[in-house]
Amino acid sequence: MNRNLAVVLLSLSASVACAPDTHGDLRGQVALRDADGHPGVAYRGVQVGMGVDAAFDLLGERPDPVWGGSWLLREGEGDFGTRLDLMFTSGPDHVIGQLVLGYHGNPIAIGRVRERWADALALTGKDCDAGCYWDDGDAPVASIRRERGWTGTDELTVTLYR
Repeated sequence: MNRNLAVVLLSLSASVACAPDTHGDLRGQVALRDADGHPGVAYRGVQVGMGVDAAFDLLGERPDPVWGGSWLLREGEGDFGTRLDLMFTSGPDHVIGQLVLGYHGNPIAIGRVRERWADALALTGKDCDAGCYWDDGDAPVASIRRERGWTGTDELTVTLYR
């Protein structure tokens, strides 16, 4: 690759990664909670154990008639210009069993989002470059996993287990 082209692409990538967070910093949208002596995490008020319909209402979203399935939010706006998919698993009772936040973006932006999640989950100081896992000794609470793509787009997956 031409060196000048590489410098331009890196500069463009860095400027996109520094995009303002017009939707709000995720650290203000994450709440650590303690339910019955066990830690848990809520994102924008949505948490594991909540009814799916209540989660849609809380987010101001509606089930997508085309995609349907397990998306609470599809290709929403994330920190630093990333794209966010908010997905869930549920059983026949329509209660959220897991929340999965999937971020897609350039490597610099994904690295910054990962740092924000590590900060929000009080995992700072741990090496979360590839992934981190938080449990309370009995069960998983949350995990962060980063995958580097060969196409120039990285992915960050944050899973909330309770």
